[in-house]
Amino acid sequence: MKRSVWFWVYVSVYLLSMVSLSIAATVHGNAYKDGQADHSGITLQIEPFQPIPTLSVTGFGLLILGFGFFLLRRFNRRMMIPMVVCLSVGLSCITFAALRDTTVTNSFGQYFFSNVDPGDYSLEASAPGYYPESIEPLTVEAGDNTVPDITLYLLPTATPLPAGFLVAADPIVGNMRYMPTGTFTQGSPLSEPCRETYECDETQFSHTLTRDLAVMETEITRQMWADLRAVRPSLPSDPSDTFYSPTMSHPVQNVTWYMPVLFANLLSIQNGFTPCYYRDASFMNAVDATNYINDDHFCNFNANGYRLPTEGEWEYFCRAGTTTAFSCNETNYNSGNCDSCIPGTHPVLELYCAFCANVPDPVSFYPAGSKWPNPWNLKDVHGNISEWCWDWYGIYPTGPETDYTGPAVGPGRLTKGGTLTYPGWERSAARMNVYPDSSNASLGFRLVRSAP
Repeated sequence: MKRSVWFWVYVSVYLLSMVSLSIAATVHGNAYKDGQADHSGITLQIEPFQPIPTLSVTGFGLLILGFGFFLLRRFNRRMMIPMVVCLSVGLSCITFAALRDTTVTNSFGQYFFSNVDPGDYSLEASAPGYYPESIEPLTVEAGDNTVPDITLYLLPTATPLPAGFLVAADPIVGNMRYMPTGTFTQGSPLSEPCRETYECDETQFSHTLTRDLAVMETEITRQMWADLRAVRPSLPSDPSDTFYSPTMSHPVQNVTWYMPVLFANLLSIQNGFTPCYYRDASFMNAVDATNYINDDHFCNFNANGYRLPTEGEWEYFCRAGTTTAFSCNETNYNSGNCDSCIPGTHPVLELYCAFCANVPDPVSFYPAGSKWPNPWNLKDVHGNISEWCWDWYGIYPTGPETDYTGPAVGPGRLTKGGTLTYPGWERSAARMNVYPDSSNASLGFRLVRSAP
């Protein structure tokens, strides 16, 4: 028989064999989302089950197919069978590796595949927020194939940290407590006792904060200052008036606004974080011991280093979800005693706040953290030492704000928290305007940073 006749005979045999292997089948079943009524949107993907990777199957097929064509070029009767085998295997491998189909479920969880070649397959079901499930190998036979039900289960979601949770125990500045994002009303209502003097300053507005923070549990102490200076000698000497802060556990005070800025940057570098404070708006020239005094300062709020809180952040973590004058429930506070320093007048406030009614004798501050914590486990947010904030002093906005950082300029910087004075100054909303280069025994600070 002529060579060309043999060729077409075997090609016909090959094509018939491929057709016999490609008898169409249907595959259908149900996939469900656990606990849901609507099961739509589950993606089903079917592809040949391959104990070796698809690329390996394809590569093997191409290799065998190439050898078949090599034999075809040297066609003779003895090479006929090897040639047909190589061509068949090669094309089959490539076809097998390329087969893949997808579909999605309807609201009842039903899905359907048509024109599936008989063979072994891998069937995977997936949906956003759920663990994927698969069946392999799934043997598909000619005709109708019903797949066992598939159920997808929800992926676990991260449990939000509770406000006040201990997120870090910093080697220098101690415990850091979690401050979540949220929206609160900043300022005080007209009815709040002792705020009438500051009515234009405390007009309420809605403030949304979008940064999760780690907040120091207490104010910076003299020991914390000494610990940082021991490893960062460019930090100036402790400026505290030791008459008012006699021990290393007492708060650092007598600091200008510039000193906490420098302290924050040095602490960031020491602990491997990116500094927040710079002398230029492009955040190229970081604040250090050579340039921290006076002139412009810029804060990169997206950096993960330490910084002063904004006024809004400070009031938010001071309030800790409360809306009354203090974060503690002092029911005796009213317009008739809001400036009283008589012990026992505000018994609850005395447990949480160091102020004129419980000032030590001789007059001094309390060691940091001596009083009870607020609902977010932060101490000394009322009284003891007044704390610097980032913002320039100014009139509050008239509408809602997000991550408000104060006006561009002002007569001074904000301090919050009051000090050893009467209760009206210890309120959550109370604020003071202080020149940034001022320093006196009532001025201290605490720091925040991005939550880990």
